[in-house]
Amino acid sequence: MNASEIERLLEAIRVADADKFEIIQQVRNLVQTAAPECQERVMYGGIMFTVDGTDWGGVFASKNHVTVEFSKGHRLVDISGFLAGKGTFRRHIKLGHLDDIAAKQLAGIIAQTLDQL
Repeated sequence: MNASEIERLLEAIRVADADKFEIIQQVRNLVQTAAPECQERVMYGGIMFTVDGTDWGGVFASKNHVTVEFSKGHRLVDISGFLAGKGTFRRHIKLGHLDDIAAKQLAGIIAQTLDQL
């Protein structure tokens, strides 16, 4: 993990949009709680999450929301219908507000993703 690169990205997001910054920080907290061994790095303009050398997802700020991406999202069980994306593998969840983290059951999706690594 290149902490200074991550800190620079986070500071740019915080300056541009404090709400998105808070959402990203809460997502990062969920990930670190679920997988303390998870490493982070800046890639594709966001923060990628890696466990044991496997990139499993990431968090990205866009114009209108924060997106949490899941590299093998096609394997996830999504009975609530919060995962979006029609690609071969990737799925994502859009978070427009801090409350969406709980409302869209992100902790459960992260746990399910980690169980499949």
